[in-house]
Amino acid sequence: MSLTTYLKSDEDSCRMLYVKYYPELFVSPMGWNHFHFVLAKFPKRNLIESCIENRVAFSLNYEDRTPLHYLLDNPNRDLGVINFIMGNFSEIILNSTQSHHEIMGSLSDMVPELLALDTPQVGNFLKFVVQKPKPYGSIEPARFGRIKGSSKRAYTPGKTMQLSPQVTKDLLEEDGSTLVDIRVLTLFSNYEPYSKDMFEIIKVLAQTTTEEIFRAKAISILIHYLWRKTRKFHMLLMS
Repeated sequence: MSLTTYLKSDEDSCRMLYVKYYPELFVSPMGWNHFHFVLAKFPKRNLIESCIENRVAFSLNYEDRTPLHYLLDNPNRDLGVINFIMGNFSEIILNSTQSHHEIMGSLSDMVPELLALDTPQVGNFLKFVVQKPKPYGSIEPARFGRIKGSSKRAYTPGKTMQLSPQVTKDLLEEDGSTLVDIRVLTLFSNYEPYSKDMFEIIKVLAQTTTEEIFRAKAISILIHYLWRKTRKFHMLLMS
């Protein structure tokens, strides 16, 4: 079966066979695979399941767009299909051949829209927003140290997701033997409390009722960070 037949076929069963026998399909110059075609052209649950079962890579194309970008671009998108992607995101992203940092970073602009689904499945997607830092050459990430300041948490902005010596210095004192766990938020966002990015996320969270979303480490970290950055202002208002 040719690619033209695959795209023009009215039968999902034909497409599922194509996915089964050619799971590594890659089309240039777009950089698309089955997942891109399915979510852009045929966003149906059975075809998505076929991509998952046949381990089709959830990847960035040459425009740094994932299949999910094309699904959300569709003005007639099915929220049930989007929610199905969220619920199965653990298995979907584990089949990716690319860095999870890049995959999640590319989805930064979509986070408010995905949060607005307000479903437990979104909490599953949010698990992958928090990642271990990318390695910095041959330097091993610090496992022990003393967090700067009096809090049990410390934050610092970074231009990359690598744990550079400077980032480590901003977070930890040179002495100390406490076990530390350093993580990065993979969203390419402006984390200043009054930025447009933070406003959009907080505006959606204010309407959110799903506990699984607030239990997600990414949201917990973000709320704690924003509170620390603005608490003096809020305390002044309350005094």
